Amino acid sequence: MSLTSVHQPVVPVAGSPVADAISALVNLGYSDPVARETLGSVKKRLGNDSFGEMGVEELIREALRTLV
Repeated sequence: MSLTSVHQPVVPVAGSPVADAISALVNLGYSDPVARETLGSVKKRLGNDSFGEMGVEELIREALRTLV
C-alpha cells in the first residue's frame, strides 16, 4: 500500500520548516511526492499542534523514521 492511499500530502508555505524539510528530503534522493506524503503521515501521527511546532531538523528526523 502506498502512502498516497493512506495520508494526505502536506502543502507547505514557502520558506516554512515544512518546505525546507521537503527540500532536504528531495536533496537526499526522495521524490517530491514521497517527501510530501511522508510529512503528511508524520503530521497525522503527531497531530497538528505538535507538527506545527516542529523545526526543520525534527521534521526531517521524523520523516526519515517513517521512511525506514
